[in-house]
Amino acid sequence: MNIIQMRRGMGQKPLPYDSRVEYIYSTGAQWVNLGEYFYSDTDVISLTFNPADTRHSGHTQGWLGSRQANASESILFLREWLTTGSLSKMSAADCVKNATETVSKRLSIDINIDINQVIISRLNKRFLMNGNIVAEKLNVDGGSFRSVYPMSIFRALSPAGGSVNDWAWATCHFYNFKWWRNGSIIFDLIPVRIGTTGYLYNQIDGRFFGDEVGTTPFVLGPDVR
Repeated sequence: MNIIQMRRGMGQKPLPYDSRVEYIYSTGAQWVNLGEYFYSDTDVISLTFNPADTRHSGHTQGWLGSRQANASESILFLREWLTTGSLSKMSAADCVKNATETVSKRLSIDINIDINQVIISRLNKRFLMNGNIVAEKLNVDGGSFRSVYPMSIFRALSPAGGSVNDWAWATCHFYNFKWWRNGSIIFDLIPVRIGTTGYLYNQIDGRFFGDEVGTTPFVLGPDVR
């Protein structure tokens, strides 16, 4: 996992980065591994971003997630390009224990609106997008589960069998990501830069999360003054 430990200063600690930036932009060539598994019965996550109307490598962009190829132990937020050659606003979110969960009682949603924030909570049996409840299932099947892989951002799938699935890499402006467990926040990620390199900085424990690929840098937004 590409995590840079927080730099320490003498005396009063300076900021551990050169500047906070308004956003970092993923071009479809980067992804971040958070190294943490999602627990469906305790965890709630919130992602604030601006998705780009740009196709990348196939028909699907995954902004957040972890899953098996057979859709078990899935926690996903992605956009589907429904028609070859054209852009679509259809987005999907899933928090599903296994592929056999009753469709009418699985926590999932397809919705064709512009999205800037999504909150996913199987614990509360609902999705919220842009502050509105867009899916609420009071009788979710399947029970609790732990995601099969650690959660990643800018890509919906984690590595399987040592390989990286590259069909769901995402292009978007990233602003903030929060993750609660049992009501306590464990991730509060903001975009920052050290020099000209962008990172996600966790304000809770001081860790930096960088691009796992490392060949194409994130595009940086303007510094926050």
